[in-house]
Amino acid sequence: MDSEQFIGRYISMLYRFRKSFMSRRLGDFGRVAGLYVFLLTLERHDGQNQEQISERLGIDKATTCKALQKLERQGYVRREVDERDRRAYRVYLAKAGHAVLPAIRGAIREWDALVTAELTEEEEQVLSGLLRRLAEKARGAISDPPRQES
Repeated sequence: MDSEQFIGRYISMLYRFRKSFMSRRLGDFGRVAGLYVFLLTLERHDGQNQEQISERLGIDKATTCKALQKLERQGYVRREVDERDRRAYRVYLAKAGHAVLPAIRGAIREWDALVTAELTEEEEQVLSGLLRRLAEKARGAISDPPRQES
């Protein structure tokens, strides 16, 4: 397989193009465009701690912490001390976070329709299934401890 055929190359391109698209579509909402995955996660799992959010998204804890701080400063989320573990914070969507969700979902639907416009419904389902399997395999690869050479 030559360098033009690497799967990661196309996944990386899609990621960058989608990020740019979302930035343009969500420009009215400040810097939320690059952080919308955190808001979508909190929509489904409000009140999680930062570690749970990191694990769910497959993002390191430091990045999650910085992202949540930005979202909190912008008024999209609020953090509260965890009553069971006073060292940890639980994160909740604030009113502004709830308010921006329809725009985020609309932009995602628009992007998905744009990039899959020439695929049949069956091709979309196959692609979605394959990408899900690749993501699960990748998550397993980074969570497995490194192997020791004997």
